[in-house]
Amino acid sequence: MGLGTGDGRAARRLNLGRNIVNTSKWRHVMAHLWEVNHPFFGADGHVNSCDSFDELRDTVNALNDHMNFVYRWDWRDWSQPHYDDLYLPDEERGEQDFVVFLVMPRKDALISFACPITHEQEPDVLAWLQGDRVLGNLRRWWEPLLDRSSPPGGDGDR
Repeated sequence: MGLGTGDGRAARRLNLGRNIVNTSKWRHVMAHLWEVNHPFFGADGHVNSCDSFDELRDTVNALNDHMNFVYRWDWRDWSQPHYDDLYLPDEERGEQDFVVFLVMPRKDALISFACPITHEQEPDVLAWLQGDRVLGNLRRWWEPLLDRSSPPGGDGDR
């Protein structure tokens, strides 16, 4: 039985690496960004490679945030087994990359930017993701709904 099927035990023990959601208290313990295992891959669209995180951040920040909407990110640690069906535990795989995925709603297009990344850069990446350009822009897009204490005419669980 999965989530949403009435099995409260499954919901309380949902564990995605260290990214744990404790639904009995609705508390979220944040994993390291490289430990988050999204349930799907983003569509690469038009792929752009950057030499560093600074270049990626500066390039995305220079784009119009109304015309280039960041909708997801991935920190791909290729040393983790969920990235490769042929993963061997003793195989050396130290490469990591960080990817942001954008949608260009007026052009009906997808675009992505990737760069090499290290664990030591996590504070800079997290600050950028939580800042005005990424999370702040998401909040502005969804603000009309976020300010409502409850949806009109219903409980929102349909």
